[in-house]
Amino acid sequence: EFYVLSDEAGKPAQVGLVAPSVTPFQHGSNPAFRMFQYAHNDSKTLLDFVQFNANLQHANDNDRADWLPTYSFLEAYGLSSMSASEFYNLGKEMKTDVRLSSRFLSYFHGGFPVDKSEVEVSCIALSATRAELLQCKGADTVVNLC
Repeated sequence: EFYVLSDEAGKPAQVGLVAPSVTPFQHGSNPAFRMFQYAHNDSKTLLDFVQFNANLQHANDNDRADWLPTYSFLEAYGLSSMSASEFYNLGKEMKTDVRLSSRFLSYFHGGFPVDKSEVEVSCIALSATRAELLQCKGADTVVNLC
C-alpha cells in the first residue's frame, strides 16, 4: 500500500502509494480504487484518500457491482497528515501491532484475510530496496506482500 523513501540522511522524505487492483487476480481479493483529495493551492499537497471496494460475491449474486467507500486513510490509521514522517511512524508501529498490520492487509486486499506477519508488513512499508527489506526482516528471502 505504501513505501517510505528516505533522503541521504535517512530521514523520511517521500511516500510511494500502491493501490489495490480494480481487476484482482490473487488472494480472492475484491476490486478497489482510490479517490485522492489534494489541497486547492499551489502546493497541491495530498490531504487524504478514500478507498472504494466492490464485493464480487454480491456483484455476481445481484448482476451489478456497488462501489462503496471502505475507508479514509487518515481516519483508519489515526494520522494527522499524509507526510512521509507520518507514514514512517505508521510503518514502525505496524511492526509490533498485530491488529494494525491486519487492518492494513485487510484494506489492501478488499476485506480478505492474508497471512503475513506484522514484521513483514512493516518491513515492506519501510524498505525501498531489496537489501533494506532483507536487513529489516533479518532474512535471506523475501515474500511478496501481494
